[in-house]
Amino acid sequence: MAEIVSLKKAVASLVHDGDYVVLEGFTHLIPFAAGHEIIRQGRRGLTVARMTPDLIYDQLIGMGCVRKLVFSWGGNPGVGSLHRLRDAVENAWPRALEIEEHSHAGMAAAYAAGAANLPFGLLRGYNGGEPDWKMRDANHDGARDSSQDEFIEVINRTAMPVHVGGYSISDADSLRFSFPAGAIIPAGEVAVIFGGGAPTGDFGNAHANGLVFTAPLSLNNTGDTITIKNASAVSIESVAYGATEGGANQSINRNPDEAGIAFANHSSIAGSGGRLFSPGTRVNGSTQECLHTGISLGDHTAVGFETRSQALTTAIILPCELTRFGNSREQTLNRRDRWHAVPPLTLLS
Repeated sequence: MAEIVSLKKAVASLVHDGDYVVLEGFTHLIPFAAGHEIIRQGRRGLTVARMTPDLIYDQLIGMGCVRKLVFSWGGNPGVGSLHRLRDAVENAWPRALEIEEHSHAGMAAAYAAGAANLPFGLLRGYNGGEPDWKMRDANHDGARDSSQDEFIEVINRTAMPVHVGGYSISDADSLRFSFPAGAIIPAGEVAVIFGGGAPTGDFGNAHANGLVFTAPLSLNNTGDTITIKNASAVSIESVAYGATEGGANQSINRNPDEAGIAFANHSSIAGSGGRLFSPGTRVNGSTQECLHTGISLGDHTAVGFETRSQALTTAIILPCELTRFGNSREQTLNRRDRWHAVPPLTLLS
């Protein structure tokens, strides 16, 4: 049976840091009181969804409560822009904001699926024929790009910081990236090198540690070999992948996450929840020490390569072809040739 409680108690018991929260209602039913109570209770890291995020969601974003916004139209109806939303997207203030844009029909299908306890909702019409709703831009810069959303992770698995200034990463064709002088990867932490763009977000602790970089990686979808060398140009470790992994449109990672020897597609690893990549974090998206464990360079032999003096790990390689999936900002409802799946959403109750 329904329980009638105060709004303060309802938010305290139902809304937690990192939760997925939906506050719906329009005109006189916009849930300002609930939004203000979430702000008062200092919730952080929320993923919030709303068909038309207006002033109350702008306030939640401005107060630093929101990590990700799922929506179908963003603005203050009849008034204008949402300035805190714009600041978060353009300037990462007060924190970087990830956005996931849908049509109203897509959001409605997702709500209906959530209410019916279904794993997804179906609708016709998303332009571009996106085959998987989870396929997003890996560097979180708001644009999907087959080159810029490639990435490589390097992880320090030791109990001490590792100085990686002058270390280099190459593929079978050429040198792709060199760590700047003075670069240090703290114990259990990660550096992420994207293929380009303007990486936006925390990426675990990588952003806070100054370890998010860009370089023209140009990884080959037909197969490649990634090699890391120390500052003396001595090969520390290499990993090769083939056309099967390179054409899977997702990253590859040690399986199981942390302890495995072999590599597998990211979405197949226990705990991934079907995610296709997770730069800077565990496969489940959490930020903890010793995140992915890919190719060990110090504490044991992995994938047939010799161990070396430094325990760095090359964890994820993403030769993804993303551009053919289209642009989520150009969604229409006039396509009749494909069905599309959207994730379920459940209203806060």
